[in-house]
Amino acid sequence: MDLNELRLEIDKIDDALVQLFVQRMEVSARIADYKKANDLPIFVPSREAEKLLDVAKKAGPEMAQYTKVLYDLLFELSRGYQSQRNAPRTALYGQIQQALEKTPKLLSKTAAVAYTGGSDSRMLCAKAFGAGPVMEFKDTQGVIAAVTAGMCIYGILPLDTDRKNTYDQLASGGLFIVRRFRLNDNRQYICVSKSLEIYPGSDRCSIRMALANRPGALYKVLSRLYTLGINVAGLESRNIPQENFQGMFYFDLETSVYSEEFVLLICELGDLCQEFYYLGSYTEVV
Repeated sequence: MDLNELRLEIDKIDDALVQLFVQRMEVSARIADYKKANDLPIFVPSREAEKLLDVAKKAGPEMAQYTKVLYDLLFELSRGYQSQRNAPRTALYGQIQQALEKTPKLLSKTAAVAYTGGSDSRMLCAKAFGAGPVMEFKDTQGVIAAVTAGMCIYGILPLDTDRKNTYDQLASGGLFIVRRFRLNDNRQYICVSKSLEIYPGSDRCSIRMALANRPGALYKVLSRLYTLGINVAGLESRNIPQENFQGMFYFDLETSVYSEEFVLLICELGDLCQEFYYLGSYTEVV
């Protein structure tokens, strides 16, 4: 049997696989309808784990791991399809919708702004907020404390020094990113606020999540982003102190706040991790 004959054989198998995949998704849709009618969760980890063991056993030792990877992706596709049909809405989704309705079209030109020392930070304050009052602090922690306490409405922070620590401080203080700035030399700054504000045209978002330290934990999140068609613009991680079985991951994502993909992301990712914090949606200004 030559190569062309082998390829024809593969093509026949692929034709059968496509038909079976479509049938599987159709049944998945019916399951989604049943779950919605009976108020059942879309994601059932125990069911997926049981299914993975079953298909791996049926595939045999040589193909077991390949089969598990294939079915992991199938589960992601199926879950995404079910979520799209059922369109689950969470408290965070409601908060985001409220922010979209109440946020003005432009940043205030009279709001008090905190910033760390430096000519670039001062320049960004003037560029973004005009002649509004400003307060200078020696470090990021001081700016975050001022915004958290309500001394200033906004804060300008450098993002390149220690992005992970900055995101941690934002999450601890309950702050959100409302704008990102990129200078000509590619250095980055963010504007943060105590209130969730989402301005028109926001096409990026940042999130922080804790994942269990086990095989496939990050893969599941990345697979979900892949099936949603969301690009990962930045990804960093660190171990969580005193937590031997967890890691914290920081994502910068390219996704419009108005898209259905963003809605599904916000409503679903909490099911894939042990802790989830939405850091805000924003535009990047160069």
